[in-house]
Amino acid sequence: MTDSTQTPPKKAGLLASTLVVSSMTMLSRVLGLIRDVVIARMLGASAGADAFFVALKIPNLLRRLFAEGAFNQAFVPVLSEYRNKGSMAATKLLVDRVAGTLGGTLMLVTLLGVLGAPLIIWVFAPGFGDEPHKRALAVEMLRLTFPYLFFIALTAFAGGILNSWNRFAVPAFTPVLLNLSLIACALFLAPHFAEDRMAVALAWGVLIAGAAQLLFQLPFLARLNLMPVPRMGWQDPGVRKIMGLMAPALFGASVYQLNSLVNTVLASLLETGSVTWLYYTDRLIELYRDLEFKSWLDELLSLGLFADSPAEPVPSQVSDLSVVTITDQAVFDSWLSRLEAAPLFAFDTETTSLNYMQAEIVGMSFAIKPGEAAYVPLAHLNPGLGGQL
Repeated sequence: MTDSTQTPPKKAGLLASTLVVSSMTMLSRVLGLIRDVVIARMLGASAGADAFFVALKIPNLLRRLFAEGAFNQAFVPVLSEYRNKGSMAATKLLVDRVAGTLGGTLMLVTLLGVLGAPLIIWVFAPGFGDEPHKRALAVEMLRLTFPYLFFIALTAFAGGILNSWNRFAVPAFTPVLLNLSLIACALFLAPHFAEDRMAVALAWGVLIAGAAQLLFQLPFLARLNLMPVPRMGWQDPGVRKIMGLMAPALFGASVYQLNSLVNTVLASLLETGSVTWLYYTDRLIELYRDLEFKSWLDELLSLGLFADSPAEPVPSQVSDLSVVTITDQAVFDSWLSRLEAAPLFAFDTETTSLNYMQAEIVGMSFAIKPGEAAYVPLAHLNPGLGGQL
């Protein structure tokens, strides 16, 4: 073991970390826009496009539930607690057991998803049943895209570890690989398919991207001596604690994703192209929300609301915090009103919790009275924003 893994790493400034994540996210969003333009130019609003976007949405929905959403909300705090209170050996054992338990569960879910692809398409896109070619394409592509859930969930797991050790740049850059893979497959692989099957090349691009994203992060885990050696650990106290924390987070995330599922089901019942039009509409809305969030964050930074280092004692059970203390009543009232009015956030003044659900930036807690400290867990900043499908 090296010394760097035995002691907590030096805390990076919140401003610097935010700029890194923001820059990488913006890069991914720009490439995502280019990706969508390329796909739209190639497929238009065809039956193949509809089938691809349904096959893409299913693992993406599960990813938001089990990977970058509920899982990271539960995993990162427990990992931080082990790192701060326990030994490096205990932390590594937790990483190994979570990797084994999560990996084994994902393998089973992936196998069921691949085998049950026809039934899943019938549930998510019942309207495809009237068009055998579209339905067959969707089933074929789902069998290629569903394993993406396995790779991206483990990628989120690796990213949570790296974020906890203040290695923000690597997880923030990882989503860029998805866009590059899809663009490359659209430009260079799709021409080798028949015109009515060109969308299948994009499904291969999703599968390739998932493997690339996971493999990209592994060397950085190895540098921290945290390369997982998977072990099953259903009875491990840390694993059980993570599972317990995931339950309420899964419920909250499911409500939002249910709305998205209903939209897709209804669109599949309409004319060919409806699923595609819905997808591009959602993408434009997400882009606007991302820019709105960045503008809001820039304003907070310009007001000096985020400190680069803790100004007050930090609770021992939470790590990687920067402390914000707002003493000016007018500034606080203005800030609070913006939080409550912003469509990006779910704000609960009773529990003083704030979740940026669309970007999946979680675990940001703020005081609700001026003069109180507001704790911002850096380890909970999840740059999964740039990796949305």
